[in-house]
Amino acid sequence: MFMKRLSAIATVVVVAACNWGPSPTDAVDALIEAIAARDSVAIARHADIARVAESSVDPLIEAAAMMSELGMTGPGGQSGAMAVQMLEQFRPMLAPLMEQMFWQMLLDPESFRRGPFAGILGGETFAFDRISEAYRGVAYERKDENDRRIVGIDLSSEADSSNVVELVMERGEDTWQMVGFVDLAGKIEEMIETQR
Repeated sequence: MFMKRLSAIATVVVVAACNWGPSPTDAVDALIEAIAARDSVAIARHADIARVAESSVDPLIEAAAMMSELGMTGPGGQSGAMAVQMLEQFRPMLAPLMEQMFWQMLLDPESFRRGPFAGILGGETFAFDRISEAYRGVAYERKDENDRRIVGIDLSSEADSSNVVELVMERGEDTWQMVGFVDLAGKIEEMIETQR
């Protein structure tokens, strides 16, 4: 009798583990919907914005260094070298600043585009509030060496047929959460190259 009960409990545990919450792709779809609705609670459920911001600091500094090497000016017309120096000097404060920027871009994009943070990005900012218009769905999903999921999302327009952005997803308490981007520096580099 005890063995039967133990077997039944083990079966329930295995089934529950196999059906654990939404899939990473379901979580991405829910995140896109939350961004479109400007729903901060749902965004926070499906994305750890603090970790996304923290993981974006080094790529931002790398992009500024690349702009400097190319002789491009930084925000406000300052030299690229000065922008890199400023970013390095304020590195410890960049993650909280970027977290605030991400939240403002997601929840109040109009004020973001008018505010001082937009100038930090040179005035050309991605329209996060319109991401649902660009979203064509999940292109693929794969597992990485840390048991996270890499989800490639298709943000292609008619003019650009190969704009896939890779999101890093980790298990949260009850769903998958976005915690960063794969090769954000490379994506920023592509954007810089198209602006040259």
